[in-house]
Amino acid sequence: MDRSFRRQAFGGMGKPYKKLRRRFRAARRWTVLSGLFGGATAILVPYAGLGGLDAIWAALTGASIGMAALRWFDYKALSRSLPDEAARLTQHGHYTLAGELSNVADAAAGVLHRKRTQSQFRGSAAGGPYERLEAASRAYGEIISRLDGPAREAVDDVSDVEEQLRGLCHQVRGLERSLAVAPREQRAALAEGHRQLAGRLESGVRAYESMVAGAAQIMAENGTLPGAVHGEDMVVRRLTDAADRLKGFAAGLGEMRDLHRGMNPPTPPGV
Repeated sequence: MDRSFRRQAFGGMGKPYKKLRRRFRAARRWTVLSGLFGGATAILVPYAGLGGLDAIWAALTGASIGMAALRWFDYKALSRSLPDEAARLTQHGHYTLAGELSNVADAAAGVLHRKRTQSQFRGSAAGGPYERLEAASRAYGEIISRLDGPAREAVDDVSDVEEQLRGLCHQVRGLERSLAVAPREQRAALAEGHRQLAGRLESGVRAYESMVAGAAQIMAENGTLPGAVHGEDMVVRRLTDAADRLKGFAAGLGEMRDLHRGMNPPTPPGV
């Protein structure tokens, strides 16, 4: 394959395009690294301040963010001077790169928020229920978009319960802090109130987990319903039909090849 044919076959992708693509990949790589280092710093750096080892994570975060910004500016400047090559990178262009940076930052911020909140309930009777509530809430967020009809209406009716349960977690923690400083004669009443609130919290979280499990069961039943109606999984059937057609097409090509070989037998060597 000569060079002119390669240029036609691959659309003339020369050194400028490859250079622009390398700039973009470098910017994306440093963007991801800055997000990873930022998330690690948010988790590992104690809230009381920086220690010797923690300063290393903070330095890595700052350096990776600086390199990501530098690579991004390099890519942007080069893309302005190569508009045709930049057009080929539209699907990996400015909006996607900005979206990746936003997603990484959002993920790091979400991890930081969860760790900070969980630290408030460390050693508290609300700690276990809060972690279970967080896990159920994340599962609920993935399920809710797949529900519709009466099932969606049922969960919408209790959409505010999660915040109420979070409020109970803070009330339990607040009572525990009050118990630590309350006069001796008031501790019995506070302890009884704490016991009742902790019981309400445990029952509420258990009911919330049951609701999420019910929503997941609805989603699972919806997934198996088409197979029960049609007697088979329609997705598998369509894929099987496509595979059969491709096999038939390949067999037809093989028959055409054999037919042409029969009509035009190869000439023996030396003839």
